[in-house]
Amino acid sequence: MTRYYSVNQLRIGLKILLNNEPYVILNNQFVKPGKGQPFNRIKLKKITSGKIIDKIFKSNEYYLSANVNDILAKTLYQSSNFWYFIKKDNFEQFCINKKFLGENNKWIVEQLECTVTFWNKKPIFINLPKFINLKVLHADYESKKDTIQSTSKPVVLSTGAIIKVPLFIQKNDIIRINTRSEEYVARVK
Repeated sequence: MTRYYSVNQLRIGLKILLNNEPYVILNNQFVKPGKGQPFNRIKLKKITSGKIIDKIFKSNEYYLSANVNDILAKTLYQSSNFWYFIKKDNFEQFCINKKFLGENNKWIVEQLECTVTFWNKKPIFINLPKFINLKVLHADYESKKDTIQSTSKPVVLSTGAIIKVPLFIQKNDIIRINTRSEEYVARVK
């Protein structure tokens, strides 16, 4: 169903189309200048790329709602080019090309719960949990000489990602990673 919103109906979190691209409203500020027509200064985030823009909206304009749906899903398995997911509400399966996942691909493991955003029935964004636990596959031994100069070392995780961790982390340890900052958080016992 097509729905139009006037500028005074635009709220934080609402998803609209702007230049045929879906955006989510992050902030909406009404401005009434001393002279001239009032307007809204709105901060928007492009859903497909994450780019944030500021735009001025006149009070007599209307905008089309974006047909965007967030679906709770769980990863099932991967093939050479795709990750396969299952929707949690109706158990329908779908796949996403690994190239589309980009940097998120290094944090995806089987049975991971995430939110997939669809626009016009196509996945456009995947929102991973903030923290995930991964196994350390390879951790170089640091000599005493290195510990004086450095407080961290690189390790290879079960997904192939390489991150810096404290020197006490060993091979086969399970560690918690912040997927937003891509940093070590803690060792899981």
